[in-house]
Amino acid sequence: MNLNYLFAFAVGIGVVAGLRSLMAPAVVSWAAHLGWLNLHGSPLAFMGSTLAAAMFSLLAIGELIADKLPRTPKRTAPAPLLARILMGVSAAPAFTHRPINRCSSALYSAVPAE
Repeated sequence: MNLNYLFAFAVGIGVVAGLRSLMAPAVVSWAAHLGWLNLHGSPLAFMGSTLAAAMFSLLAIGELIADKLPRTPKRTAPAPLLARILMGVSAAPAFTHRPINRCSSALYSAVPAE
């Protein structure tokens, strides 16, 4: 994969994680499940399974519903903010198999997730 595309995808997944924390893993899981993203032989290969795609989707829908409840904390509170950053950092390395690119893509996704 071209390095420019890698960083664009990493930033994009960071933006998605900033909007909804569980949306980033759901997007990566569906991309792997549909064959748009090759995760074979990586530690994240499980994300391409039908079960993982369904589970991440249900979790993302549950998060969307929970965000509408009156007792939900502000998005800028420390816990929700940290959750969005961590989800972006954990989903972005799926775009590459090389360890150095995993680290850099994780860092590039953390900034927009804030």
